[in-house]
Amino acid sequence: MYARNNIGQAYREQQIETASPVERLLIVYDVALLACARGDLEKLGRALGVLIEGLNFDYPEVAYKLLAIYQWCGELARKKQFGEAARLLGELRLAWAAVAQGELSIPMGMSVPAVGYAEARLSMSG
Repeated sequence: MYARNNIGQAYREQQIETASPVERLLIVYDVALLACARGDLEKLGRALGVLIEGLNFDYPEVAYKLLAIYQWCGELARKKQFGEAARLLGELRLAWAAVAQGELSIPMGMSVPAVGYAEARLSMSG
């Protein structure tokens, strides 16, 4: 059993290492959505923290709106309303997945939120 867990962990770490910035962002959204499904407030809090840290406040209009959504999702989770938090995060994940697949484009001058290897890995731990 322990060996299988190590293999799974190694696979997840390699997945993060080789992921593009938007793919890392999607990984963090996946962690947040899984935490919502499990009712895991601690893991959701870590994932939301990574999403918040990745916001680029050089684009304040977008960054502050996303910040408010992430904070609201945290508040919903503290009230045990994980389903509503998952709905909001799921919609955002779908939008970023569309960007990753080239179906949507990012407005000129804006960038994908910065989620590094360490941050994505932290959101998955635990």
